Amino acid sequence: MSAELTLALDCGSTELFAALLDREKSLVELALDLGEPHSRTLMAAFEKVLDLAGADLSAVATLFVGRGPGSFSSLRIGLAAMQGLAQGLECPLYSFVGLDLMAAGFAFWPGAVAILTDARRGQVYWALYHFHNGTPVREFSCRVDDPGAVAARLAGRPDLLLAGRGVDLYRETLARELPSARLVESAFSRPRLERLLRFPRLEAEPGAGPEDAVPASLVRAGKQASPLYIRPSDAEINRRRQETA
Repeated sequence: MSAELTLALDCGSTELFAALLDREKSLVELALDLGEPHSRTLMAAFEKVLDLAGADLSAVATLFVGRGPGSFSSLRIGLAAMQGLAQGLECPLYSFVGLDLMAAGFAFWPGAVAILTDARRGQVYWALYHFHNGTPVREFSCRVDDPGAVAARLAGRPDLLLAGRGVDLYRETLARELPSARLVESAFSRPRLERLLRFPRLEAEPGAGPEDAVPASLVRAGKQASPLYIRPSDAEINRRRQETA
């Protein structure tokens, strides 16, 4: 076993994904959906992956963490925990976009791939990808829309595949509006943290506009790394309503 291990975490949804990675492969990966806040299960998940791999926390040399889009509170919990570990272990922390990781599982697909996850309020977080040498390339910034708006933007695209929890939730609408698209259940699009080992590592976020294509990557996270928020949180919306009132 390598003495330089990577601890990876993605907790932007109701499921918590944790893994211990070697330089080339995953040693242990866990997916937990216990119906409890991630704040109660996160550290136990870390202890479990280390225990199953027969490794000690001192062997961890790098950390990966998902920054969203997803549940606001879960993302903050995950980032805060990993930033604390990074400081304690004095090791680098890299963040990734969760939709990029899910898209990486469909590199075999010849056309475009849209990843849709549950954003609640009848909406989905989503992004559209093509692949270059097996690496997902996000064609524009992650968005939040209702399923009808997603379908309108994707209409007419050949060889289109849609995957993720959003497909499960809004299959009827998507199938009706995009009859030629391939719809994949979320069970086949769960993130595999091992795929992060193939992402390039960047020291800073690549400069790009909202409509620019961006390859999937791991970005060095600073001390004040923030979740990827695409829309205001419920707390922010309520605050604005109170101020308006």
